[in-house]
Amino acid sequence: LFARRSGRWSFLTHEPVLTQMGTPQNTEIRKAVYETCLDASFSRTGACLGIVSSSRMSKLKKVVASEEDFFRRSETTKAKAIRQMIGTRKFHKLDRRLRQELVAIDGATVISFDGDLLAVGAILKIPGGSPSGGRLAAAQQLSKLGVGIKVSQDGGIVGFRLGEKKNP
Repeated sequence: LFARRSGRWSFLTHEPVLTQMGTPQNTEIRKAVYETCLDASFSRTGACLGIVSSSRMSKLKKVVASEEDFFRRSETTKAKAIRQMIGTRKFHKLDRRLRQELVAIDGATVISFDGDLLAVGAILKIPGGSPSGGRLAAAQQLSKLGVGIKVSQDGGIVGFRLGEKKNP
């Protein structure tokens, strides 16, 4: 409930965040995403996480730069290792420590609204001229497909839904 960050104590209100998050509908997936964001924040690894709605799934290929980042179809060493680690389990069914390690990999982690892990360490096509860093631009780009979340290495968490910033 309490966390000390940058010399100050903060009170964490979990339930309102989970309720306001709204999507995905499955509360188990929402909780896993929220916990993973907190874990990435407190471990100081940072993360970029996208949750793609089923109606926008076909547009995902236009956002991810390489087919190799879709680990279910790729035969790269990274893809084989990730398949070996997660098998057929959904994101919210993975061990919390494993989820944190996956989102800490450079690039974006992308899941479906049903919790299927779609890409890990994905490099995204983002428009040039972003006034801020790559993670923020990637989270904004992913949000056009549903939800995009940027977790800073400094601890801050910013969420976007359908291209618009959502305050925690």
